[in-house]
Amino acid sequence: MTWESWLIAISVVIIALAFTALIVFVIMTLLSLRQMVNDLDEKVRTFDPLFRVVNKAGLAIEKKASKIKQLSEDVEEEEPGELQRNRPVNTAMEVAEWAMIGMALWQKIREKKWR
Repeated sequence: MTWESWLIAISVVIIALAFTALIVFVIMTLLSLRQMVNDLDEKVRTFDPLFRVVNKAGLAIEKKASKIKQLSEDVEEEEPGELQRNRPVNTAMEVAEWAMIGMALWQKIREKKWR
């Protein structure tokens, strides 16, 4: 064998080793990326209960806003005497409902500790 043949053979071996190292590096990087995505997915799932609570609070606020809108429309239509008789009862019920919503939110937040 001539030295050119040896040089070509050594070059082919070096290229094969470099290609193998590149494949191993790509596989390790993909596995690492997969683990990172799984960890991120798990952390995002921990926020699901909080998002549900916020969603429920948003729905409750939307419901209250529509009731307030309806009340303001009713105020324009009612006589002052009728409004004064019904108002304390409605206000007390609204305060009680808001207090229960607040307690539910507080309890959910306390149950779900931040990591």
